[in-house]
Amino acid sequence: MGEVAALGAAFDAEFAKALSSLPLDRGTPGDSETALNHYRQSQRVQELVAYYGSKLPPYASVQRILTCADKLLQRGEHKLAKDACYTLARDLKLHEQQDVQRMDSLSRLSYHAQACMGMETCEAALVLASDPALKHPRTLAGLVGCLRRLQAVVVLVLPSEPLYWLALNGSVYMYGLTKRLLTSGFVHQMLPHLVFCVKAMETHVVFSTPKYLPWRTQLYVSLCTAYFDVAAYDLARMVTQEGLDKIDSLISLQKLDPVPATPDVQDAYRTARATLSGLKLKLAVLSAPTDDPAAAAAGGGKGAAPAKGAPKGGAAPPVDALPAGLEPFKGLIDEVGSLSPLFRLTALMDSLQAAGRRVVRHEPAIGVRKDMWELATRAAVPRVDALSGALAAARGAREAAAAAAAAQAAAEGEGGEAEAPAEPAPPPDMATPASELPLDLHKVLLCTAYNVEAHDVFAKVLEAAEARLAEGGEALGGAPADGPSASALACAVSMLKALHALESTPGAETLRAMAGTMLRTCGAASRHLPDVLADASLVLYNTARPLLDGAYCRADKEAGLVTEILRCLHACWEACELDDAVARGVVGMKLALLLE
Repeated sequence: MGEVAALGAAFDAEFAKALSSLPLDRGTPGDSETALNHYRQSQRVQELVAYYGSKLPPYASVQRILTCADKLLQRGEHKLAKDACYTLARDLKLHEQQDVQRMDSLSRLSYHAQACMGMETCEAALVLASDPALKHPRTLAGLVGCLRRLQAVVVLVLPSEPLYWLALNGSVYMYGLTKRLLTSGFVHQMLPHLVFCVKAMETHVVFSTPKYLPWRTQLYVSLCTAYFDVAAYDLARMVTQEGLDKIDSLISLQKLDPVPATPDVQDAYRTARATLSGLKLKLAVLSAPTDDPAAAAAGGGKGAAPAKGAPKGGAAPPVDALPAGLEPFKGLIDEVGSLSPLFRLTALMDSLQAAGRRVVRHEPAIGVRKDMWELATRAAVPRVDALSGALAAARGAREAAAAAAAAQAAAEGEGGEAEAPAEPAPPPDMATPASELPLDLHKVLLCTAYNVEAHDVFAKVLEAAEARLAEGGEALGGAPADGPSASALACAVSMLKALHALESTPGAETLRAMAGTMLRTCGAASRHLPDVLADASLVLYNTARPLLDGAYCRADKEAGLVTEILRCLHACWEACELDDAVARGVVGMKLALLLE
């Protein structure tokens, strides 16, 4: 016993020393010395783990090896953690051994599952590091293989109720990979594994508690989103209804308990039901039949029907009054609105977002979509007005203070006696209207208004977005000025404003202004709104095509403008990795000719 403890202490000390010697810099392709040093230290770590792993019994070595792997992962050493630690622990196959000293069957299975999950997460990280955009078929095959093996590990631990946390960890790892595949467009490849995650959470008794309800709801949302992408509306309808039935079953069981549910538990139930009701509402909008093209072009259709109970004489209908086309969905809308008005507005806007619709391509709302847009704007426009009013008041207060200070300074400069400065007015409440219109919702509202050609709403939302971005601070609703939400809204404002100007007043100066705007924002837009960047750059390319085709050298009259546009297109397409080799080749060759 003393020898095992001494070996274990030596292992810990030697590994800590080797880890501190492992350089963080792996070296660049041209820096062979740094890369060689990193390789040598990595080999030292691997030999150290292998040596002590063979000397120590499993009950003393496996936990230490897994801890070493966690420390390596914290440093981003996925390959070393996989090769040196997880492979060694997995190859022991503890779950197949019948008699292991001081380890019961659950411990053996737990260690084996942790090693297998660690191997697959490292393998997935290595695959994505070599091809983050999933361009190569081998990358897709590697990620699907990782999902398949993770699923096998979850199946292995699922029957053991005390190891529920491993099943939860496995579902989290699988969800991360399926989400990556979903955002890259590989829906059919990830769907079976996401369905498995949902079913695994439903069948395990431990996860049938309010504690895990948010995670299960998130899985339902992701699965329905995947079904929406492939227009499998019947399957999405089954998933949402099944989720609502499960939640209702949990609520019924909770009512049997003589101790009433805590407010947190009740909030979890309400949030889950409202979220799934929002999915059903979106499903109803997406699967609703649209009007005929002639009616849509004329601006008519079912969506043009007046709201039920709307006052006559052209007065605006009440915010809560439903358009006639939405009466069948009144129960869903009420369920969504039971959580909060902000959640209701977010769900209404989300129901208008379809996978096949592109922000830059104008598609006027017709039928149920038109009614839903009308209902959403009734709730959104007052929030935009309140935010704009607060921003204008803050701007006016600053201007009044500056004018008073200038007047006082002028009076003192003339030798006269300056009047006592007036009591400054209290600053306007900016936090409340900013929190009522979060940045992400503001961006969605702006993009949707542009997409459905709601010009008045678009102008109002655009003005408020520009003002709040310029104001910063509390106007951002607590979000950092350099955070992803503020950056995404700024990119949307810049590109959509330039596109609107190009549509309204086409010309050489407008083209130059749009090229300059997109060249400045293409870096951030490629991270937050790559689809909008790609579509906007294609609009610029198609609009300027006659101008581009007429320039061949620097001596041409419009060579300067053409060069600016080509620089912009080249930078935007490089940033968003546009999959149009012909267009990229034409632009690159023309730019090279003009730069000779």
